[in-house]
Amino acid sequence: MRKLIVALGFIVLAIPNLNAAELESVKAGTGTVKFNSLIQVWYVNDPTRTPSQADQTFDFRRVELKFSGSVLENTSWFAMIDVAKTLSSTGDNKVIQDVGLVYSPLSDLELTVGQFKTLTTAESMDTKASELLFPERSYVARYYGERRDLGAQVSYKLDAFRFRAMISNGLDTSGNTQANRTDTNRSKEAHGRIDGEFFEKALRVGVFHSGGTYGAPTTTVYRSHNGADARFEWEKINVFAAYILGNDDTTKTTGISGQASYKFNECWQLGLGAESLSYRPDGGTEVVGSAYALGLNYFLLNHNAKIQLSNTWLKNLSGNLGKYQFNATPPTERDASTVTTLAFQMAI
Repeated sequence: MRKLIVALGFIVLAIPNLNAAELESVKAGTGTVKFNSLIQVWYVNDPTRTPSQADQTFDFRRVELKFSGSVLENTSWFAMIDVAKTLSSTGDNKVIQDVGLVYSPLSDLELTVGQFKTLTTAESMDTKASELLFPERSYVARYYGERRDLGAQVSYKLDAFRFRAMISNGLDTSGNTQANRTDTNRSKEAHGRIDGEFFEKALRVGVFHSGGTYGAPTTTVYRSHNGADARFEWEKINVFAAYILGNDDTTKTTGISGQASYKFNECWQLGLGAESLSYRPDGGTEVVGSAYALGLNYFLLNHNAKIQLSNTWLKNLSGNLGKYQFNATPPTERDASTVTTLAFQMAI
């Protein structure tokens, strides 16, 4: 930990603050085309790894390439790939991330079709990867959110409120997400989220439901995730909290997470985080995974160029090279440990 802090100090002193720089998007072709990119390189110290694995390593966390644009008034499109991912057929670890077409028949009404994140917690959906307080999202956000699926979504904004509803292919017969895959069963999932902004947008509150059945026609398994979250921003202070209840067939879960930050000036920001995830299988032993994070961010150019240092204390969680999680399903208890991440980021 001390070596990482010293290394960060030398890096910060060697790199000037680029507060006068201004980035522009590239536009070309029919209509408009815009290119954005996010590159994150990590150095991780993870003592939870086995002796045969590297406990200190460099890693590409994200190499996102996003294209977006419009060819007709009141329409738009977007496509994003992450070449740091693999061609995995399970989970969300895929090169093709988001692809969508957006139609806006009215100024406050949008219809989006394609593949994108389902409606879950705001930390997963509405917080850009480039603007995270810590190098990685909380485990609660990743456990319930970070689910991409093929489907259609309707969004309507009315005064200070935004209403969103989505229907998607849902999970396959084994309970895996079907992003980038052909639908394998007749079941579908429904998702909904309502957000409100108050006190001149200083306070944002949201509630969501995500769930459905999978496994048909051989069997029917019910899944339901319901939650609420809130974010408060005032001058240099930012506070976020989420509470989520999950019911996955015979397993019930409860997730609680909170983050708070204080920005001293244009360059420095301090972050604190705490979370717990309770896993309760029917007839099994309840296991509660918890994490407490302390982070320091140095901004060279807002979120376009920054360096992040975080230390996370874990209980009943595996470090997984900074992407900490339960070590198995169902999880088992394990000793407390810490994971340290030094992240370098540039985004355009």
